[in-house]
Amino acid sequence: MRKVTLTILGAMLCALTSAQTYQADTSSYNVDTLLYNGDADKFINLVILSDGYMEAELSQFELDATHVMNSLFSVEPYTTYQSYFNVFIIKVPSNESGANHPGTLSCTAEHPILEVDNYFESTFDIGYLHRLLASPTPWKVTDVLAYNFPMYDEAVVLVNTPYYGGSGGTFATLSTHELSGDLFIHELAHSFVDLKDEYWPGEVYAGEAANMTQESDPEIVRWKNWVSEDWHGVFEYFSGAGWYRPHNQCRMKILSPLLPGVPASFCKVCREATVEKIHSLCTPVQEYQPSSSDIYSPSFPLEFQVELIQPLSQALHSNWSLNGVAIESNTASISIQQADLNQGVNILTFDVQDATDMLRIDNHEEIHAYEISWTIENGETEILCQNLNFPAGWSIFSTYISAENMAADYLLNPLNNDNNLVIVKNHMGTAYLPSYDVNGIGAIENEQGYLAKNNFTQTIEICGESVLPEETPISLNQGWGMFSYLRYEAADLSAVFSELQDEIIIIKNSVGDAFLPDWGFNGIGDLEPGKGYQIKMSSPQILIYLANDQEY
Repeated sequence: MRKVTLTILGAMLCALTSAQTYQADTSSYNVDTLLYNGDADKFINLVILSDGYMEAELSQFELDATHVMNSLFSVEPYTTYQSYFNVFIIKVPSNESGANHPGTLSCTAEHPILEVDNYFESTFDIGYLHRLLASPTPWKVTDVLAYNFPMYDEAVVLVNTPYYGGSGGTFATLSTHELSGDLFIHELAHSFVDLKDEYWPGEVYAGEAANMTQESDPEIVRWKNWVSEDWHGVFEYFSGAGWYRPHNQCRMKILSPLLPGVPASFCKVCREATVEKIHSLCTPVQEYQPSSSDIYSPSFPLEFQVELIQPLSQALHSNWSLNGVAIESNTASISIQQADLNQGVNILTFDVQDATDMLRIDNHEEIHAYEISWTIENGETEILCQNLNFPAGWSIFSTYISAENMAADYLLNPLNNDNNLVIVKNHMGTAYLPSYDVNGIGAIENEQGYLAKNNFTQTIEICGESVLPEETPISLNQGWGMFSYLRYEAADLSAVFSELQDEIIIIKNSVGDAFLPDWGFNGIGDLEPGKGYQIKMSSPQILIYLANDQEY
């Protein structure tokens, strides 16, 4: 099948919107689960939507969708990586059964002209090709997904028509023809993996892709690592085409089985591209404990555990290392005793690699490296405390203390006594609203300043480790932002920013005093511990303070 280009769909959109104003569909439809491996935010979510199924036919839609899903997971690499997917269906009823067929081409004898009131308006004869079946209203698909399953990764429209047809494009589309399972696999390869047809699709559909190129040199072609294996090579589509494919018998060229009982398969180049796509969307690391990457004052033994999403027919290869020395491999958990640690800071690392033989891509380990690390403090850690003063009204604060729990609702909880704290905002306007129990900020970052409003003056104490100002770079973005002051003692603002003054438009404190370098004016004076400041930059820069034992 050929991929429906945005040019064609855009033309249809213009034609329709010029005649009528489209109203977004905010309806709720039944969403059912065909395959569930885990939380939607951690797995690849494939969603199949119905078109041309009347209300009474939606039970048949579920059977048809189950059939094409099973077909997909019967072929590699989907068989191996089935555990990385969730599959859902959205039952969208149509007023009439079937798909439109305007009969603009010459094949109406075996396929009658049909005008069908189906929801997504799916039709044959798209792009002057009879078998090109697609919805000319992709915005309807987008709306249904947005209001019913916004966490989708890939969506497919299954059309209730027995005639052969389908397409790739933004949303793959296929009919319920007897080869619907094969159509599903082929069209999804277009939309999900961006694979090209390996039969000649026409010049308009030709383009560089994982399985199509104008490079003919087998030494440097993008699939060079597969050349000469299992009939892979560099094959021109036809003499003079100037475009090349890696194989002559791939599913992207031949849809149906070559021999009875011998299913068509993807060539190794297309398999590899599919695995790479899966890896780009779904990490094999599902959960890990402890969830915090910094461990202070630990009690022993320390238990670490990683939950992996295992491919069905192969094992992941994993390694644990402590301070750069390998200590365990291919185990999901490990126990650390105090005797295993050095005095002071220790780094425990877990890394995992997919050992599949379906991959030969260069630098795969760098592109899809999966690593978790924990910093373990072994020994006495100096705990310091900082008093933060919050006046009545608006103020800007910051802290050089890294507490064990930096969540805004935890760190600033003492301000909630007598409903003192009204709101805290970061430089992007995201807020912590204690009266509504909403913490949109998350954790307080040492590098940032924060705007706070209080009903009355109050001082709170924050305790933990002190960050090192000389090792804590602060990003000053172009435009407005807020920054922190991380030193124990006050320092002259002009001296601190002496090397950045040409890029500073203005700096303000919470009472409106200003530093205007273009005018040589410093109305703020010193930067003070516990305070934060607003800044407007003409270009992005990095601020690094001197160490506490150095002077400006």
